[in-house]
Amino acid sequence: MAGLLATGAVVAAMTAVPDDLRAADRATDAVGASSVVTTATEVPARLAAGACGPLAPRLHALAEDVWWMPGAGGRPAAANRGAVANLLLARHAGRLWLIGSGPSPAFARALRCRVRGELGQDIAEVMNPYARAELVLGNAGMGAARVRAPAVVVQAMARQCPACVQRLRGQLGPAASDLGAAPVRLPAPLAPGEGRAGERAQWGPFEYEVVPRGAASAASVWRHPAAGVVAAWGLVWFDGAPDGSDTEPSSMITALDAVLATAGVADRVLGEAGPLGSREDVVRHREYWNRLWQAAQAGVRRGATWPDAAVQQAAPAAWLLDERHALNAQRAWRLAEDEMLALPGR
Repeated sequence: MAGLLATGAVVAAMTAVPDDLRAADRATDAVGASSVVTTATEVPARLAAGACGPLAPRLHALAEDVWWMPGAGGRPAAANRGAVANLLLARHAGRLWLIGSGPSPAFARALRCRVRGELGQDIAEVMNPYARAELVLGNAGMGAARVRAPAVVVQAMARQCPACVQRLRGQLGPAASDLGAAPVRLPAPLAPGEGRAGERAQWGPFEYEVVPRGAASAASVWRHPAAGVVAAWGLVWFDGAPDGSDTEPSSMITALDAVLATAGVADRVLGEAGPLGSREDVVRHREYWNRLWQAAQAGVRRGATWPDAAVQQAAPAAWLLDERHALNAQRAWRLAEDEMLALPGR
């Protein structure tokens, strides 16, 4: 946290909610909350007609008082407005608790409009589970909601957000106006050590644990016990191969062990993108990283050079042509080379 305190002015600027967002929040109050809908199987006619605009995500009921908002998956682009990641919403103790805030303030305002119209109340609590722009840049459109994150995620956002905003602006192209002039609102950190690896904590209706996914990267595992739903942003993907761009295979194996320790046999698993999966799908993710890492280590030990066919083929058939697998294989090879060079006597 020392880095955050040393940049207090920057953090304060990032955390402030601009006046134009407050005005937009007041405008969404005009979308009536007179009809409370307790499931997401029917959309009120006025919302279906577009009262909340094309950005508003659909709510899919997973259980009583638990909803999933599917992301488009893949890369952010103008066509999907950056809404590629799954979000999870639950009602608990009379309040709405949201994990992930979406890719932009404009998206978040549309989301809140949809939620008010269907569920009859605004979102009160927001959690950032992982420092990815597409999951957290909706914070600035969350109005009076309290926005929180594990301390390690807040630190990562403080480091990464300026560059991530520029990256996302470039990917969105003509839709970059969704971000507005000041899209970053840093969350308030949870207590240091709360939910740390190996220890579960509670946030509203969710149990959670923070897990390292690399030397400088952490994610978190979430479970709604009553609904039998586990969510693991930054750890599992069901729209293709996993994304290991800022992690190490060995760290992902350990992190996925934490997901498996959390998920019951019958639990449904929500990944960062794609449809709902199962515990067996998480097992397949772990097997993938283990196979990839062993192939890379073996190739480096035998003196092979990149590209190495054994590493490139170390994936399920459905992932062999996936761009994310190709990048994972290159990264695994480079890390295996680094590991070999670090051995004593090298």
